[in-house]
Amino acid sequence: TTSTTTTPLTTTTTNTTVATTTTTALPVANLFQVACGSSKGNCNNQMPRPAQKDVPHDVRCCSDSYLGDGWRKNSNCAVWGKSNVENGFCPDPVTHQTAADMCARAGARLCTVEEITSDCTKGSGCSHDHTMGWTSTEVPGCTDHAACDDGLECTINTCNAGVCETAPVPGCMKQIRCGNSKSSNCQLPQLRDAELTELHEVRCCSDTDQGWGYARKAACTTTGSLGRDVWAVSAVNGVCNSAKTYADAADICSGSGGRLC
Repeated sequence: TTSTTTTPLTTTTTNTTVATTTTTALPVANLFQVACGSSKGNCNNQMPRPAQKDVPHDVRCCSDSYLGDGWRKNSNCAVWGKSNVENGFCPDPVTHQTAADMCARAGARLCTVEEITSDCTKGSGCSHDHTMGWTSTEVPGCTDHAACDDGLECTINTCNAGVCETAPVPGCMKQIRCGNSKSSNCQLPQLRDAELTELHEVRCCSDTDQGWGYARKAACTTTGSLGRDVWAVSAVNGVCNSAKTYADAADICSGSGGRLC
């Protein structure tokens, strides 16, 4: 008797699923910049920012020529500005298109963001020095994160709903501040984050009098508004320092016995 044992063959079929990622293009938003009406305004610590065109904001208009009473031309500006453009009345906050139409009826146009931040409409009325107002500067849309990359070390750039958004890398940036809160010569905002490699002016502080031009203001004493003694100097050892990186500025101050303020 011959016994034959048959061993069945087991065939294993492996289905390999190839993972695919579908990238859906984000919508490109129709946005325009809004900006603070004055470098001395209550909003001067806010940078120009994108705003949806249908969200109401205040209106100021610019003209490349003099259009009559109420049109103001500030120094170092090539344009005239006006706020009470609706028959002498201050308009309520309106959408971007309505704002553009108001300016057109007055024979003018919406100002660019550069004109607003250069204080070309400062003091033109309606208390708009202290509010964020429309500009004609359109915000480019984006479809992916790569389109928003600004190449800076200390920022995180993302595309969100068609708008580029920037956030600081925690602990990477330092703050810069206008040297005088009443000055109109500083770019807005007067207080902002800055990359460590940006070039800026240098002022030094010290908790003790270091001589060499260090001075103390009444507010910066134990009995003043600061509540402690601080001396400060700009011309360190008689030399004014400008266009310095953060590291260079810190070295200049420590070399005079002080520190960055």
